[in-house]
Amino acid sequence: MLELNEKIKGHFRNPQNVGEIENPEGKGAINNPVCGDTTKVYLRIKNGVVEDAKFLSFGCAVTIASASVFTVSPPRFRFSSNRFPDIWKKRGRSN
Repeated sequence: MLELNEKIKGHFRNPQNVGEIENPEGKGAINNPVCGDTTKVYLRIKNGVVEDAKFLSFGCAVTIASASVFTVSPPRFRFSSNRFPDIWKKRGRSN
């Protein structure tokens, strides 16, 4: 049986940032066709900086914990035209 570390267990038992952001500047979804897990992520981005992140997930402990860890990690993450040129072009921005 797979043994999960305490950080993963903690995020599964008490996931952080569960929910939706109204009118998010960024959002995405991923579905695992093998096991059926699904996760949606919502981002509040201002001046190229992630200020808030939330998620909704239906899945196993690792799926839920991963989404929780991700939403705790990105605050202050800066998007730039070098990392995501297609997104910036679509929004009419140069950087």
